[in-house]
Amino acid sequence: MLPTGYLAQPLWGFSDDKGRIFEFHRVYHDTALVRERIFAVGERRDRDLSYWLMTWTATGDTSDEFPVSQWLTYAEARKLLGPHLSFTQFSSQLHSWLPALLHLQNRLTQE
Repeated sequence: MLPTGYLAQPLWGFSDDKGRIFEFHRVYHDTALVRERIFAVGERRDRDLSYWLMTWTATGDTSDEFPVSQWLTYAEARKLLGPHLSFTQFSSQLHSWLPALLHLQNRLTQE
């Protein structure tokens, strides 16, 4: 869940050979600006809350399939990889190491 007043917009994505779907979402904060008695609504991008979403299909005990998802924000990725990770690197289609990073983040949050 995003904080009140924040919106997410999917920007791009890809799928891998394991059937997982990856989507990058930019997050914006709605802001109301008042300038010279003119009311304007603008949006401001929040890089720290922008995130990758990974979805896949899992099978339960009864062999029923159900969707599963996991996400990773830019702020979380910088905690895992260090402050040298740029937003451009994070938001690009990181085919090779994005699944591993999502898996690592999931393991650390379960500990």
